[in-house]
Amino acid sequence: MKRVLIFAVVNILFFNILTAQPGSGQHGGAGDFKGEVSGQIIEKHGSKPIEYASITLFKMRDTSLVTGTISDAKGYFKMADVPGGRYFLRVDFIGFVRYSTEIMVNPKNPAVNIGVVKLEPFTQQLGEVTVMEQKPLVEFSLDKKVINVEQNIVADGGSATDILRNTPAVSVDMDGNVSLRGSTNVKILIDGKPSTLSSNPADALEQIPASSVQSIEIITNPSAKYDPEGMTGILNIITKKEKRNGVNGMASIGYGTWEKYNGSLNLNYRVNKINLFAGYDFRSEQREGYRSHKREMTRNDTVTYYDIYSKTERDVLSNSVRGGFDYDINPFNSLTLSVNYRNGGHPGFSDGNYLIKDYNYNIISDYSRDETSVKDDNISTDYSFNYRKKFKQPLHTLGFDAYYSRGNFNEEERFTEEYYYPLISGLNQKSIDLSNRQNLVLQSDYVYPLSENMKLEAGLKASFKEMDSDYKFYNFDTLFSDYTLTALSNHFIYNDEVYAGY
Repeated sequence: MKRVLIFAVVNILFFNILTAQPGSGQHGGAGDFKGEVSGQIIEKHGSKPIEYASITLFKMRDTSLVTGTISDAKGYFKMADVPGGRYFLRVDFIGFVRYSTEIMVNPKNPAVNIGVVKLEPFTQQLGEVTVMEQKPLVEFSLDKKVINVEQNIVADGGSATDILRNTPAVSVDMDGNVSLRGSTNVKILIDGKPSTLSSNPADALEQIPASSVQSIEIITNPSAKYDPEGMTGILNIITKKEKRNGVNGMASIGYGTWEKYNGSLNLNYRVNKINLFAGYDFRSEQREGYRSHKREMTRNDTVTYYDIYSKTERDVLSNSVRGGFDYDINPFNSLTLSVNYRNGGHPGFSDGNYLIKDYNYNIISDYSRDETSVKDDNISTDYSFNYRKKFKQPLHTLGFDAYYSRGNFNEEERFTEEYYYPLISGLNQKSIDLSNRQNLVLQSDYVYPLSENMKLEAGLKASFKEMDSDYKFYNFDTLFSDYTLTALSNHFIYNDEVYAGY
């Protein structure tokens, strides 16, 4: 909308310049004296400031254009270095009646303030008009950038990862790892709440279909309530919620190249103060990628060259089921209860060739390494309860959130290495990782706006985390033709309790 207004204002100023008569070269008898003209432009009904209003100044003697400007976000304007003389001032803005007044700038009245100008809306009887609003792809606010997924063609298929690949300041590598402003230390939130999937952002984004995402918030300067210590930023994934009354449903199915399939079904029933919602998403995709690295490393004045070539293929599969309800107690109080279940994985393999040379380009080592993901099962369930209280003052809110999530991860990978130079025995290894994670968070937040650009935030938070990771690493024993457990295996149990306030 701002772009349209700016374009219109520029056209008005341009038209005024073209239609103005050449000046006589005089300054109304005031010599070389210079003054200023200022004021404020608002709407007559509602007293809302008008931004980008066109203010132009013309000489009374010959109606030639002297200067012009536009109003700021609060409706104020100022024109400096105005030669002394008698003028008429004109205010124009699309949809409002033009305003004109006479002013005098002289040494006795060097700073002319015309006060508050209230523009009258221009009314005209029209036929039926259909107004359609479309959100921009990217919106900016004081503390975050919002990516509206509905305006992204990727929303017709793919995952949240595909959306981020086309997002400024965000990078996603071939393995789905996300980095924000060059750092991979990114926190993943879903509807403002943590998930067990946040321990592996690549898996989290791959298992969320783009069709179920309304927007993605990129928060690069998070407040204390997000526990931002050590974090480069936060990616908050906002899922879709239907707001229309009655029964609503939407189903979609898609197919793309590289054996890419996706489908979704969303149902919603809203009556009076209660809203029930449920949905299912499915996605299957085959991915193939190639990577080439050339690296020069100097250590203790010794130069070593590395040439690495690799190929990766993965089968991505994900299912997501969600449901819950919203209850609007009254216009100022509401609560939400929801459940979200996901399962999926991306088994596949990676083949790599490694060539290492010395400073004379003599081969030091030449070998290949294959990594195969035999099993990759990720299952997570999130439970969420939210209460919100709104006060009469805009942005004045009190909230309470309770969410519990648990995830089970079962992964098995196999590694083989074959040496071409020197001719030594290769490796045959495998790893099995069985992990269980649980996370319970209780949090209350209070927000009080102090001004347009300042607000007070306060809150309490209690967090409980449990993780049980049983990692086993095996070497293949050619004597017994079987895998044997190695000392690299470990069983890691972690419990964490945090109580905080801000």
